[in-house]
Amino acid sequence: MQETSEHGRPLDAPRLGRRRKASSASRDGQAATLCFVRTSIEFMGTSLDVARSFVQAVQSRDADAAAALCADDVVVTIPGVPVPFQGRDGVRQMIRMAPSELVQSLREEREEGTDVRVTTLTRAPGIFANYTTWHFETDGERIRRLTFELRAAN
Repeated sequence: MQETSEHGRPLDAPRLGRRRKASSASRDGQAATLCFVRTSIEFMGTSLDVARSFVQAVQSRDADAAAALCADDVVVTIPGVPVPFQGRDGVRQMIRMAPSELVQSLREEREEGTDVRVTTLTRAPGIFANYTTWHFETDGERIRRLTFELRAAN
């Protein structure tokens, strides 16, 4: 027979996040209600889902959404930039520095475990065009390292 908690949930069932107790009392102080409030939500997706979400956040210039997909100590390396961007604040800075006229079109995606490569055609009309391969190294939930490979599109 399987052991269960006081609420009937199997003891070995997966939990999606931490919960904390919250209570409230009626105005007359007579009745009280006890409930559980979920305090965190874990990302339930693949490394490819994380990478896709990051690319989408970059394309929409949503620096906070992109940073939220990264580990606290993420490192982003871009060819031609001598110092890597460090941490979530570095990710935000990278996105804010990107030219607003950038247009990216998906060309290829490849996932091998927690390693993901996404190739886009990246253009700034009238300025340049290249194929950009985004190389994501994740821990399965967050981006730990991001590097870029660039090659001419012309």
